[in-house]
Amino acid sequence: MNMRSSFFPRRLSAWALSVAMAAAVCTADADVLYTQPPIDGGNAQFAESITPQQVADDFILGGAVNLEGITWWGSYYNNDDLGDDFVVRLYSGITGTGTILQDFGSVFVAKNTATPALTDSIGDIVYQYDFSLAAPLSLSGGTYYLSVQNVNNNSYWLWLTGTSGNGQFWSRGEDADPWATQSIQEDLAFSLNGTRVQVVPEPAPLALLLLAGAALLVARRRG
Repeated sequence: MNMRSSFFPRRLSAWALSVAMAAAVCTADADVLYTQPPIDGGNAQFAESITPQQVADDFILGGAVNLEGITWWGSYYNNDDLGDDFVVRLYSGITGTGTILQDFGSVFVAKNTATPALTDSIGDIVYQYDFSLAAPLSLSGGTYYLSVQNVNNNSYWLWLTGTSGNGQFWSRGEDADPWATQSIQEDLAFSLNGTRVQVVPEPAPLALLLLAGAALLVARRRG
């Protein structure tokens, strides 16, 4: 058996694996992926099951991400907080009744008075709601739509308006109704957290690996 001839393929295989690992997808530390900050004294839109009304807002991701958490801000009509049961949905399209990408269903959220303290346009206290996903959700770059509704049948809950969007949101009554663009030029307050996915390898380590591979090929030809 020619030990030399079997040695080089193994070395080349190891080099190829190293190159693949260097070029593999990597993620950065947790980051704010998108945000529409809340407006102190801003308007708020009913998003509850008593009326009923659902609202949704769009957002654009510039590249692939791993979504890990969603934060939003809202209030209770006349400060009448009678409980929460939030349903959170992501849509990839909102034509007709919409195309649901992910329905998180009834989720547990951490609720705290917003910091700094905020109120809506009629003086009701604004709360911050933080929802942590059980597992990261991979999303490619593109346009998506977020819907948050409080389906506790006792609370008239409102989603506070935010800034930095495109001045457009959608609403409807129930699931069977089509989404409609609202004439009111407002955005809804929410933030998306997670990690951005990077597919570009670091140039210096990759260049060294390529040089090593070239050296292996030259040595094999000389052998």
